[in-house]
Amino acid sequence: MSNDKYGTLTLGRQYTPYFSMVGALGPTGAHPGDVDTLDTTLRFNNSVTYASPNIAGLVFAAQYALGGKAGSIASGSNFSAALRYDYKPFAIAAGYVKLKDIATSRALGTFAVNSPVNNGYASARSVQLAAAAARYTYDNLMLGLNYSNAQYTPGSNSLFTDEAVFNSYGAIASYRFTPSINVAAGYSYTRASKSNGITDPAQYQQISLEQTYDLSKRTSFYALQAYQHARGKSLIATGNGPAIADAVAVVGDSQNATPSSGPSQFVAMVGIRHAF
Repeated sequence: MSNDKYGTLTLGRQYTPYFSMVGALGPTGAHPGDVDTLDTTLRFNNSVTYASPNIAGLVFAAQYALGGKAGSIASGSNFSAALRYDYKPFAIAAGYVKLKDIATSRALGTFAVNSPVNNGYASARSVQLAAAAARYTYDNLMLGLNYSNAQYTPGSNSLFTDEAVFNSYGAIASYRFTPSINVAAGYSYTRASKSNGITDPAQYQQISLEQTYDLSKRTSFYALQAYQHARGKSLIATGNGPAIADAVAVVGDSQNATPSSGPSQFVAMVGIRHAF
């Protein structure tokens, strides 16, 4: 349901306001394993989302997903909220996500905990995500900064004991050389916290490039390239429980199932975008 004066209400399986507002201004290419879910790996089931109308450049939204457990509305429920403000060449957004009982929640549609970056924390009782991003556009040039914080909190049945924190810092830039050709580049640095017996926490540095050719207003061809280097130690899931191992490179979330066997990874891909 939508109204120009009162806003929009949507129901069902949906992406979060955190993703739609902050992710839209965020990194070029997902951070390692999409540990902060600023790419497309997080969706809620059975969710209700309210988005405000545009109020002098400000838009805000909130989303709540029902846990689906009989007798307990809060158990397994998820929440997200975000806001975005546009003023002339500036755009800034901030968002928040709270996930509960991630291993059993029926409200959690998709959530990436299958990479060596964070699969050691897949048994977390709760996950808290916070992020902010800003962009400045002048003529054909765009410059941007982004930051995210992901916290994995253990419960009584978790396979880890201390809260794990991932901080990611990023910068992006793009330039439109012609009405049809746009080139973008991004750099990100992600660092895990010292926790769960790890004294040399994992660190990831990633460089991403994107070239886009707009064939029409609705159809674009694009090419992506990314290189990542990892160092330090990470907590990983094994058949015998969690173990501390050398961190390996995992470019974005596209390589979660096929990470590098070593500290470096390069990925290239091409594709077509079409808006229906």
